[in-house]
Amino acid sequence: MWALWHLPSSLSFDHDSLTQIGPSFLLSCLNCIAFGTFLAFIYLKTHNIWLAILIHFCNNNLPLMLPQADTWIQATASTLIQLAIFLPFLFSNVFRRAPSP
Repeated sequence: MWALWHLPSSLSFDHDSLTQIGPSFLLSCLNCIAFGTFLAFIYLKTHNIWLAILIHFCNNNLPLMLPQADTWIQATASTLIQLAIFLPFLFSNVFRRAPSP
């Protein structure tokens, strides 16, 4: 769902042809899944929505301070790094259901 919300920014990537929109959207989907997992972990661990909001704010403004991904290789590398950092949180105890009595 959030990947669709971010579709306009995915489409704003400098495309040489329409065939590059698909990979850009795929990278956007993977980024949303990875970062969403991390934000869910933060909320479930701390029960503080404001901390998750602050982290999301910092994530949104980080590109203003860092160089932009100019090539598909850089964009793909960035996505793989985010997946490697954020997806392991999915396997934490926070996401496991307590056994029913």
